[in-house]
Amino acid sequence: MTCATRRAPFQLACFICKTEALNYDNLLIISGNGSHWVLFVVDFKAKRLISINSLTSITVENLVEGGIKIIQACYAVAQKELNPEGWTVCECNDVPQQTNSTDCGVHVALNAFSIINSIPLAKSVAYNKARNWLKSILNTDTTVESVLKTKSKDQLLCAVADVETAWSFDCPIFPRSYKCFPGLFEIKDQPTLWDKCEDEPCQEVKL
Repeated sequence: MTCATRRAPFQLACFICKTEALNYDNLLIISGNGSHWVLFVVDFKAKRLISINSLTSITVENLVEGGIKIIQACYAVAQKELNPEGWTVCECNDVPQQTNSTDCGVHVALNAFSIINSIPLAKSVAYNKARNWLKSILNTDTTVESVLKTKSKDQLLCAVADVETAWSFDCPIFPRSYKCFPGLFEIKDQPTLWDKCEDEPCQEVKL
């Protein structure tokens, strides 16, 4: 399950209402600051926020708070208190790195797809093919209309209020730790994995 930190309280409330986020073991968060995007994996059971940064020359420190605020919102909508005790931010110290300064978004999306589908992360990426492949599979619907199929308007408005209230308080502080990436997720050299898209535009891409 994946969401992004740039969502406004209303959009985020729609997402949390529709997915009932705390019913899942993990939540994938895409966090960005306009120039760089990072993937965070929330492990609710282990109380960990795991950063997967494909360009470690750029610090994730300024993006961590966005991830924590989404965790905060998930608890608020579920009417549960977030106790920071026991939570940690794990900054993985050997994440596969992008080979340019522009394709952090591709790495975020492919890493998220790999984790969701329990397949190894790729050490190398054919960027043009990966971009076309991603366009062919991405499909999300957290519009108000889709949420109202399962939730009432009052429930949605209450969720929005819960998110706004939670965000009015200081963001909780999670201590940091540094872990070896293979200890959390498998990595594999699979540069051709994303060539399998059956869409014609993907097959025509020449690298």
